[in-house]
Amino acid sequence: MKNESIALLIDAENVSPPYLNSIITALESIGSIGIKRAYANWTSNSSESWLDILALYAIEPIHQYKVSTKKNATDIRLTVEAMELALSHSIENFCIVSSDSDYTPLVTALRKAGKSVIGFGLPHTPKRTILAYNHFYELPNINNHSTNGNHIDSIKIKSDGQDIIRKKCSNMIIEHVKSSPIAVSTLNLTTQTNIKKMKLSPDWCGEGSFTKFLNSLYLGPLQIKNNYIFCPHRHGYP
Repeated sequence: MKNESIALLIDAENVSPPYLNSIITALESIGSIGIKRAYANWTSNSSESWLDILALYAIEPIHQYKVSTKKNATDIRLTVEAMELALSHSIENFCIVSSDSDYTPLVTALRKAGKSVIGFGLPHTPKRTILAYNHFYELPNINNHSTNGNHIDSIKIKSDGQDIIRKKCSNMIIEHVKSSPIAVSTLNLTTQTNIKKMKLSPDWCGEGSFTKFLNSLYLGPLQIKNNYIFCPHRHGYP
């Protein structure tokens, strides 16, 4: 993603302004931020703390009235515009700033469309949401850090999301193959159970099923089909 354009989409009702300095600094080390939008009901009193930050970083405020006490219209507006960007503007890289698990289907849909998605959120962000992203950065609790004016300077990287999970599962399968000298072997019950214990269902990292998830793993020269592992470099390969 280095030097590629990123669309930064902020749920301003879900994160505090002092985090923005660290978020933008982290993103600019990865690529250029081509689109910067912050979503909120900007008529509410709580939005006033954002005004200086929006101007400082040239972030476009996207206003969304609260249309219901039961539905978060801001979440829906951000989701709709993210998909519009993905489909009509050929944006390949997205960053979503929110700790809200409601964005998990959006992240999954963007990744299914071949997009790279970065997330920033607080420590209470659900694990399943963290795993949906290509990369996830954990924001420190504001009460535990001193602020420099309107800024918090430190960001802790919590997880590489799905990439770490896929690599771990791939290593399990590769280790299984090392213990078998034959060209075609089955994915044994222990390995299957260990992978399933990681609780990736029901979406299986956006692949939809356990079998499709296995087929999506990078296994080098190994090939996997219907729980059979094929080793082309071994004697007896069909």
